[in-house]
Amino acid sequence: MFRSRKTVKEFVALMSIPFMFSIFVIYSYHTSTETEIYMYLKRHSATRKHLKPRISSSGKIELLLFVGIHSAPSRLDRRNAMRETWMKECQSNSNAVCRFFTDGQEPNGQALQGEKRIKLENERRVHEDLLLTEVPGGVNFAVKYLWMLQWAKERYDFQYFLRLDDDYFICFDKLMLELEIIRPREKFQWGWLHCDRKVTEAFGCQVKLLNR
Repeated sequence: MFRSRKTVKEFVALMSIPFMFSIFVIYSYHTSTETEIYMYLKRHSATRKHLKPRISSSGKIELLLFVGIHSAPSRLDRRNAMRETWMKECQSNSNAVCRFFTDGQEPNGQALQGEKRIKLENERRVHEDLLLTEVPGGVNFAVKYLWMLQWAKERYDFQYFLRLDDDYFICFDKLMLELEIIRPREKFQWGWLHCDRKVTEAFGCQVKLLNR
């Protein structure tokens, strides 16, 4: 029999030490194992970053990921912010291509003219990552999305297609690692699909990742 409540508490505390130590050891092992696996996969992925592009039997460049970024003509600030941050990782990875797509036409279908056109052409020449879509500009998002997808498909043989707006920051290396190792290879969509009785809408979302 214990002589006091204090003694009981001390005994319980003493008996709980091995249990708590076991939890700590298991947690530490689990965490360290996860870290080792992640670092191994990251090194494995890094070794493939700077390989020469592979050409498919159809003559297209093979990619794991194509990224199409919709950007309004006036959003040079956003495009430059992307170029100075996560797009550097995309540019150094031979398994991915990232491109901006902006309006090459007015909403009425007329080609952009004047200073607006000159600025976009200069930006395209300097950075070599900007495309001017050949469809009516403005809020014709679905048409522009299809034009973007068709343009990419004619030139690249990619496994995944990611569509973004120009105000998103992507942890690009982590995304590539997940796509290469973890994510499904078939019938995979990562994004939003809005449906109700009157409307089925798949093009208004800001982030959409698809594979074949």
